[in-house]
Amino acid sequence: MVLHTYEEANILKVQEKEGKEPDTFILSFDEKSGIQVLDTKYPDLMPVPGQFPSIHRDYEYVRHGTVCLQAALDLVTGFVHYRITERNRSEEFIDFLKMLDAQYPDGVKIKNHPG
Repeated sequence: MVLHTYEEANILKVQEKEGKEPDTFILSFDEKSGIQVLDTKYPDLMPVPGQFPSIHRDYEYVRHGTVCLQAALDLVTGFVHYRITERNRSEEFIDFLKMLDAQYPDGVKIKNHPG
């Protein structure tokens, strides 16, 4: 099934190069929740000629909570749609799907990659 999906995407790419308007787009969706938002506690120290050859970053950091990354790769165009949210609920997923739908012309099919 996965190989069939990629072959279908290749056929759609060829049709697009030939000037045919695509009637189907295939998206591969994934999400990563619980991404820590970190900040350095102290500013980086710049290199000093003859003493420190590279930038030095302190090991201490400040936590600013977590976020969720939602992304969808368009297998036909290669474009990556993404959104970062503070929560990971069905409400955020539905909003992401609505955002994706708004990015494509009316009347085209949007398929989800099964992998």
